[in-house]
Amino acid sequence: MSIFGFSHPAAGAFSHGPARSSALLLARLSVAMDPPVPTADPNPGWTRAPWSGVVQPPASASSAAMMPPPPPRPRAPSAGDEEVHGRFDRAALFQPADISAYFDESADVRVGGGDVFRVRTARGSTRGRGRASIAVLCLHGCALSGASFALFARRLAERGGENFRVDAMDLRGHGSTRTADDRDLSLDTMAKDVADVCARLYRDDDDDDDATNDDGNTNVQVVLVGHSMGGAVAARVAQLDLVRNLRGVVVIDVVEGTALASVRGEAMRAAVASRAGKTFATIGDAVEWCVRVARTTSNVESARVSTAHALVPLRGDAGGDGREGGDGARGWTWRVDVAKTSAHWEGWYEGMGERFLRARCAKLLVLAGTDRLDDVLTVAQMQGKFQTVLFPNAGHAVHEDEPERCAEAVLGFAARYASP
Repeated sequence: MSIFGFSHPAAGAFSHGPARSSALLLARLSVAMDPPVPTADPNPGWTRAPWSGVVQPPASASSAAMMPPPPPRPRAPSAGDEEVHGRFDRAALFQPADISAYFDESADVRVGGGDVFRVRTARGSTRGRGRASIAVLCLHGCALSGASFALFARRLAERGGENFRVDAMDLRGHGSTRTADDRDLSLDTMAKDVADVCARLYRDDDDDDDATNDDGNTNVQVVLVGHSMGGAVAARVAQLDLVRNLRGVVVIDVVEGTALASVRGEAMRAAVASRAGKTFATIGDAVEWCVRVARTTSNVESARVSTAHALVPLRGDAGGDGREGGDGARGWTWRVDVAKTSAHWEGWYEGMGERFLRARCAKLLVLAGTDRLDDVLTVAQMQGKFQTVLFPNAGHAVHEDEPERCAEAVLGFAARYASP
């Protein structure tokens, strides 16, 4: 698997470097099992410094990090299954799912010079508009869309209750978002996009045109959650303090050292080439390819919901886009040509570790394994500068593979640091 969520036979997850020393590994594991209390405030400006290691939410909320590992998720179907178990119903298994079952609202947020960003919202257990005091904004990885957070958002909103809203936006050049220049995926451009969208979604009483945000609340506390490329964007937004009332940033399975090693490797180029020009007769075929070939996620339900929103009809098709669960076009291809984003790869990840560490809000790093940590973050973690939670049974798309447990971890983090 690559940092873009698809794999190639020659590509290992994150292209790991040489094995670390046993002493360093033991030190890292000891942090997760028995986190030390820092002697100095690692986040200046806070009234209470966080401790390092595994997240410990309030007693009222359980922590995914403290739960025993779940039973292994049934693996995705493979070609061999047909020989052993007989033919399974592909059409039913990989049928695209209606995203409205996971998000309560979908809106187009217009900012600046007319750029329009698609934002989907999952609300608390009341499943209706309320006075949410905590907003979690999710930023997806390259070539994906906000729909990749569907299962995670539904679970987090329901567990968070009426005080929570979970928003997932389609970043520039992705999903249903449309901008004047969809090709400008530079880090600072996307960070500004996020800041502009937040300013519209979470308005406060200092704004001229509206005294309150759309929930009727003047003091929404914001937590950013970013996966892969979205994690780099979230870290940049947090470093520059672009969002008012930003209380926390969560980065999912991306760190500078391993990301740079991956994008510079031949295995990455092979993985990208395997995706280039790919077309599908139906959305269901694309779902199957993501699960069985690219292995974007092991969670078939998540793939059924999210895959359609990374596709566009083939040029010349007159049918409806079918992305809300139908299949109106005669053929489909990826909206994002990943190869054309390569000019931005190093800009996303170079210096990301320092950007993440300089953020003055609470910080949580969600990883699929301890080998994801690079040297800078390993040292910083041992110094108590951020928190870590591990999901060793998940792949790169942790929030898709383990949506319930990932939501529990973020809930505990948000409840601790974003409660008004």
